[in-house]
Amino acid sequence: GEPGYRGGVTVANVLPPAEPDEARAEAGNGAAEQREREFRQWRFEARAQASPTAIVLDQLDLRVGEAEHPITLSGAAQVDLGRDPRFQAVLSSRQIDADRALGGGPDQPIAPHEAVAALAKLIAPDLVPIDGRVSADIVFAERGWRIARAEAVLPGSADIALSGRVEPDPENPRFDGAVTLAAEHASPLASWLFRQDSLLPGFGAVTGNLRASAAITLEKNGFALNRLQVTTDRNTLSGDIAYVAPSGDARGTLDIAVKTDELDMRGLPVERLASTVRDQLSGADAPGLDVALDLDAASLIGASLTARDVRGRVRVERERITVETLRIGDFAGATIEGNGTLGALAGDPTGEATVTISAGDFRQVAEALKLTGMSELAAQLEARGPALSPAALSLTVASRAEGGRSGLDVTLDGTFGGTDLSGSGRLEGGLAQPAATSVDLDLSLASATGGTLLKQLGLGDVGADGAGSLELAARGSLQEGIDLLLSAETSVLAG
Repeated sequence: GEPGYRGGVTVANVLPPAEPDEARAEAGNGAAEQREREFRQWRFEARAQASPTAIVLDQLDLRVGEAEHPITLSGAAQVDLGRDPRFQAVLSSRQIDADRALGGGPDQPIAPHEAVAALAKLIAPDLVPIDGRVSADIVFAERGWRIARAEAVLPGSADIALSGRVEPDPENPRFDGAVTLAAEHASPLASWLFRQDSLLPGFGAVTGNLRASAAITLEKNGFALNRLQVTTDRNTLSGDIAYVAPSGDARGTLDIAVKTDELDMRGLPVERLASTVRDQLSGADAPGLDVALDLDAASLIGASLTARDVRGRVRVERERITVETLRIGDFAGATIEGNGTLGALAGDPTGEATVTISAGDFRQVAEALKLTGMSELAAQLEARGPALSPAALSLTVASRAEGGRSGLDVTLDGTFGGTDLSGSGRLEGGLAQPAATSVDLDLSLASATGGTLLKQLGLGDVGADGAGSLELAARGSLQEGIDLLLSAETSVLAG
């Protein structure tokens, strides 16, 4: 009969002890090089039945990596021999501890993009020297793999499924394909995914169910999600996300484009995100990320207020904020628009920015103030609202050096309730610390009816028909104190 073999097979790649020079090099280069050496160790065991045309492997066990925390796969395989050899296998693993197998253990967890690079070193095409298919889902080829479907379980009881193409270059691994994700608990998943090098500290505060799908590009130093669709307990949104991790002296980037009919901000870590933005503007630079946000939301729901028809493109960099465009169609009855760039906010400010606000009725603003707990101010605005409406205000700040000192020139123009408002002045000092900023402002109000002006100021309805005006000057700082000088002229006072 034809020759054959039936029995056990064991194959291992055991590295010899490192030479003194190699050991010193590994010690100097750190844990990453040590893990790379560990990945070159593997052990393969199986029950085999071989013939001249095929090799069938049962009870297959493959262990890759160092002995204490290897990556272990088990299953069965078949190798068809001949001119066109084929390798087919069904392999599975109950659990892979990525932090131990690919990182430095629980105290030194590995970031997702670093895990991709580690896996590329761990599993390369030369491990499978002939074309083949693993789990009927992965096709190995000389220059890359094609994944029909791969599944994994991530923190937060999250199931992830991938399909696409892998380029397992150890120096520049890359995956292009599609991903779907279903998580019962978004908090631990987000904390694991973003780690501490993201601009979203505390993003794990997001809780509840999460469903997502996207076209994905995953590289050694970051990822991109295109045609993203996300559904949570409260929100449904679409958009794109691109993230590049900080590296050495190079800052990272996080670009987010989001479109949604309704975004519920309750439960999101808005305060912590705002704190991070303040750190960026003050030059603290802890995260080392530049963030760009492109938002298109029919409504943004906060703890007590809702903004509608929100459109904005904003970039926050180190000590610089750029608002390409911002429009809020309805925020407590007011329309807000703005644009501009302000930089070096921790020192000598640069740039120019403009904000315009218009409101047809201040009653909604008063109601909004009640919701935020500012009941006394709400009562004052509610009483004066009819006299203040309608209102249209424009504020412009622009950097300019004066007497060898840098600062921001401030210009305010507009009308409210028929009263003209104009003002100008100067702010000097780092705006990241408003209390220490010096203030030099002049404001004037002029109305064709002095009685209306007095009513707007809360001095009662005296029914005066003559013109009226008011001048206000402010000098000083919140930290040292501000001196106010007020002068007024009306026919009522003159009479």
